[in-house]
Amino acid sequence: MTLKNSHRFSFLSASPQDRVWAALTCPEASAQYLHGMSLESAWVPGAPVHLCTPAGHRARGEVIRADRPRSLSFALEQGTAPCRIIAWELRAHPEGTVVRLTIDDVDGDCDEEVEDVWLPVVAALQGVLTPPEDGSRPTV
Repeated sequence: MTLKNSHRFSFLSASPQDRVWAALTCPEASAQYLHGMSLESAWVPGAPVHLCTPAGHRARGEVIRADRPRSLSFALEQGTAPCRIIAWELRAHPEGTVVRLTIDDVDGDCDEEVEDVWLPVVAALQGVLTPPEDGSRPTV
């Protein structure tokens, strides 16, 4: 497998690393930012990953790296679509956590295609991690 493109996105969250990790690895939380799809895995290297749609369709993959609460990456095959490697890197920051997402693909999707899919994911994850204005605790 030869990777053709890497696409990177990042943001600063006020949430601590453990809370960001929980959002990335919790099936219920992932459905809130992954276009309604949930990620399920034991989150240890070599473990299977399942991306599940509300209609019951599944994409499969495998955990490549899981170093709680710093690094999570997995390969994901989506039916007939080429493999993607999705990598999250979390770094402690005085104001919370720097969250970096790297998408490596083998078919060389153009930047616009990748942005159309992943920018809403990043924005929705930021929303999941943002405390409610009423002072209540977030669900993750």
